[in-house]
This record gives sequence, C-alpha cells and structure tokens, in this order.
Amino acid sequence: MRFTTAELHYLQEQPIGQFRTVGRSGIAHTSLVEVRAARDGRTLDVIGNDLDQAQKWRHIVYNPEVRLSFNDPTSISPNESRGIEIHGIAALLIHRGNTAVALNHDVVRIMPQQIIASWIDGERGATRDAPHSGGRLWGTHEFETSCI
Repeated sequence: MRFTTAELHYLQEQPIGQFRTVGRSGIAHTSLVEVRAARDGRTLDVIGNDLDQAQKWRHIVYNPEVRLSFNDPTSISPNESRGIEIHGIAALLIHRGNTAVALNHDVVRIMPQQIIASWIDGERGATRDAPHSGGRLWGTHEFETSCI
C-alpha cells in the first residue's frame, strides 16, 4: 500500500505525529514521535533517541499493531482540520537507521494496513485498506526499504 503524493507531501509538512501502542496490560500509550516516509511511499519510520529503551518499543514486542495520527486545524470557527490516521504493523529494526535520520540507529518501521485521510486529497474523508496476499502482511523486501 502506497501513500498518495498529496499524503506524502502532508507527512513531510507534519513530521511529528501521535503514536499509539497497546501493551500487555491492555492499556494504550500515546507519545509524540518524529516520522519519516520511505522513498517508495510504502512505509513510515519512527525515529528518535533510545527507542529500544522506550515503552513504545516494549509494547511493540508484545503487540505490533500501532496507530499513527497527524492533524492540523485549518479553522477554529467552523471547527475544521485536515489529517491522516494510519493503522499499521510495526517492525523493530535494531541498528538499521541512518545517523542523519535515526538518532541512535534504531527504527520502528510502520507498514500501513489502513490509511484514513481527511481533506488531504481534497476529499472530506477517504479510507484505503491494504490488500492481503496469502495471509502475509508484508514481504521481507519491503521491511528493508530505506527512508529519506
């Protein structure tokens, strides 16, 4: 599943998103994270310092299903905003990041399973789901995609 050109442009403008994970206890955890899109538009990388020590990392070990959301208000009256919500599967990549991008070389790579975009491509709300083939969500090659 690829992001549209308009969605990629929006994600470059809004590199900080809300990242949600759920741990063993079933309690959700939300944190602000910096995100970069892959060159091929298929994955997103969460980057930062000491990711392997963070609660989000431990949650993903237990449950790789994650949510990312990016939004910005376009008007207060009337209340309007644009944004993207991504439901995906996370892969933990140890020592795989580029020092220019991943501050300690560890990366959380997100493979979108559903993208919900509002007012990004000029539409009020559009939802796209990733096609599944043979029960596998993603092939190994797509986990290896480098980010810009």
